[in-house]
Amino acid sequence: MKARAGSIAIASLVAAAAAGAADAPRPSPRPVFEAQLDLVYVTVTVTDAAGKVVADLPESAFEVREDGFPRPISVFSRAADEGMALDVALLLDTSGSMDAELQNAQRAALAVLEKVPRLRRRIIMSFDTDIRFWRPETEPAELLADIIAARPANGASVIRSAVAKAIEELTDEGTPRSVLILLSDGVDFGSPVTETQLSRAVESANVGIYPVPFVPSTFLPAAPGYRVGPFTRSGGTYQRAPSAPDTLAGRSFLTHLAEASGGLVVASAGHGLAGALDRLLEELGAQYVVGFSPSSGAPGRSHKLEVRVSDRRLKLRHRTRYRSR
Repeated sequence: MKARAGSIAIASLVAAAAAGAADAPRPSPRPVFEAQLDLVYVTVTVTDAAGKVVADLPESAFEVREDGFPRPISVFSRAADEGMALDVALLLDTSGSMDAELQNAQRAALAVLEKVPRLRRRIIMSFDTDIRFWRPETEPAELLADIIAARPANGASVIRSAVAKAIEELTDEGTPRSVLILLSDGVDFGSPVTETQLSRAVESANVGIYPVPFVPSTFLPAAPGYRVGPFTRSGGTYQRAPSAPDTLAGRSFLTHLAEASGGLVVASAGHGLAGALDRLLEELGAQYVVGFSPSSGAPGRSHKLEVRVSDRRLKLRHRTRYRSR
């Protein structure tokens, strides 16, 4: 099986609303996603003091604020509602050492795609020097073997480009609710996409990013001639495993992606990955989506987002900003 070639050119990303309103509108519940292109959608995860997801709050419990000012909610839905579809992309970093532990994690992540609630579309990608797309209907064991075989001996790590491309793919059909599961150490070298460009992509789409951090036991040297990002080594290439500062910077990068998008870093140490992925599935099945009409403003402007609930004991996670169209 061959991977579909993927371009790393990043198009303008927008969080457009998907059509799919109910045929016969009722006062309650309202259609999951109204066919309005001017709405901003926000996926919200609510947890209690013990960290357990809360899935049964009414619309009246929520308040949305844009740049500090309240905005009326136009669309409200729970993950369990009929029509609350979810698009998921799995992005696998194949630039470093493919040791047994990492292969097991990738296999577990591939398997978890079969269990995602109300899954509408799944996308499977891998990256090193290049970005590749894989057929999602392929059996996980065969697919992982093909992904490993396609990996170059000394590839770079274009993680910023790959994340931006995954966001573009998830939003190209106007999907209001999407998730990106990312297995990587977070270290970028060779990516033409800048941190600023990636931040704009994250703000422009309602895509929750769930990184699974992994640090390879060894690290192959990058092919010569690549423009290295903020983790430059003498001579412009890596010659050994990433240092402690590189690892910390990579982890910080992954944490920032999760927090900015409303996602969560998924623990991967020891035998905790399977349990962490199960908790991720539980979260995806208990989220809310709120949609609101944004205030008028210049296209491309970044706006602060805040969602509140009436019970102040509850904690909320959602993307922190959006970019006006």
